[in-house]
Amino acid sequence: RYELFNKRLSQEEILDFVPPYFHYNFYANQFYRNIDKDLYRNKYKLFWLFKQRNIPTPEVLARYYKGSLYNLQNEQIDLDDVLHQLSAGDKLFFKPTTGQGGTGIIVMHFLNGILHYHQCPLTKEAIYQVLKDKEYVLQKGLIQRDDISSINSSSVNTLRVVTQWRNATPVIAVVVMRIGRDGKEVDNSHQGGISVRVDVN
Repeated sequence: RYELFNKRLSQEEILDFVPPYFHYNFYANQFYRNIDKDLYRNKYKLFWLFKQRNIPTPEVLARYYKGSLYNLQNEQIDLDDVLHQLSAGDKLFFKPTTGQGGTGIIVMHFLNGILHYHQCPLTKEAIYQVLKDKEYVLQKGLIQRDDISSINSSSVNTLRVVTQWRNATPVIAVVVMRIGRDGKEVDNSHQGGISVRVDVN
């Protein structure tokens, strides 16, 4: 993030940079104390916030909580109602509602009218066993552009744009492309993904 690998810093100068461990575990709560963290950490609430503001975002097909599936009208539905929205070869992502860093994401593949997990076909009962009693939003996998897919095709590779307020104006500080690797279907660094700086211009 700070490109320390390109800087020639003395032991004294490097102390001006906050290590990520301290940022996330000690300082972040002070920075974000005026932010509604429950809203921004909840993928289902954030989905509705984006929809209300006409911000493009992946569709939520359903949500899973308390051992049942619900549609966007909060009506209880069956797994078949979700499967009818899929086409052969689609991926179905089960994302923990309040998860971070790609932790806990379950990816199933829709093949021959059946969901497969780790290449094994699952019955409805087995799917619910995998999900247990956690809360998830269900989203269909996205199809990315060919040029980005050629970098890595196992995951959707995303751009992370870091903005800062400077002189009362939001500016782009840095942009990185997050790239999955080792066959992972997510691009999060916590799951082994890498980040490469992008030329903003």
